[in-house]
Parts: sequence; C-alpha cells; structure tokens
Amino acid sequence: MMECTVPGSPFKVLVADPSKYSVSATAKPFTVMKETTITITITGGDSQALKASAKSPNRVQEIAIFSFSMETSIIKYTPTEVGQHTIVVMCDDEHIKGSPLNLSASDPSRCFLVNALPKHLQLGTTAFINIETKGAGLGELAAKVQGTKSVHTAKVT
Repeated sequence: MMECTVPGSPFKVLVADPSKYSVSATAKPFTVMKETTITITITGGDSQALKASAKSPNRVQEIAIFSFSMETSIIKYTPTEVGQHTIVVMCDDEHIKGSPLNLSASDPSRCFLVNALPKHLQLGTTAFINIETKGAGLGELAAKVQGTKSVHTAKVT
C-alpha cells in the first residue's frame, strides 16, 4: 500500500466541550428597540466554538458573539418586535447550559393614558386613571404622580 500526504495536512481542528459554557441574560426589562447584553461564561473553552441565533415572532437571525475576556463573551441583541424571543447558543451543534433563553419583549411606548387626571386631588383620596396597554406586551406597569412638593409612587392594580 502506498502512503501519500494530503496537501495542506495536518489540519487543525477545534474541539469544544459544551459543558465549558453557560449563558444568561442580564437585561431586565427586555424592551423593543433597546440593546440587550447577554453574557456567556466560559470555563476552559474558546468563544470561537460558539454560534448564536435569535428567533423573534417573525424571523430567525444569526447574532454575533463578542469576546470580552478569557472567561466571558457577550451577545448584543436588540429586539425589534413585541413578543417571545428565543436566544440559542450552540457549541458543536449542542445547546450550552442556559440555552435556549426565552425572553418576552415589551414596548412601553404603546402604553398611554386613556383619561385625564383631575386638576385637583385631595390628600388621602383615591383617583382612578385608565392606562391602555394593548400591544405593549408583557411587563410591569408603574405610575408616578408628581405633586407641587414631591413625587409619589402610585399603586397600579
């Protein structure tokens, strides 16, 4: 049998262990048109072995992974629509710990006051306001009422 060398050999192959990685989201709230940073922790691996993608309600896209340090890489992702977003981070076609990440994006700009507040409120009385949130997605709603001397946090029910 005749031996021959394949041109360009030997070839370097990156071998990665999915257990050396984990992913977590640091964004709260997850808001439409606001960049979110997602952290990938690396323990003895290499971020070059990772691939990430995002699935929003209407599309799937590849997303870039940026090396931040030897132990950390980050994904910067900006949701463009309200709804469920799934961030997938894979190493050699296997999910890493914490993947997929399921995040729900909301759009606070879709919230608005339906009725006007009375011009004068008496201390200790209850005033009712209606806030329309249709199409804003899931999220917390908070209200603040500013008086002549201070700001008060209103209870939202």
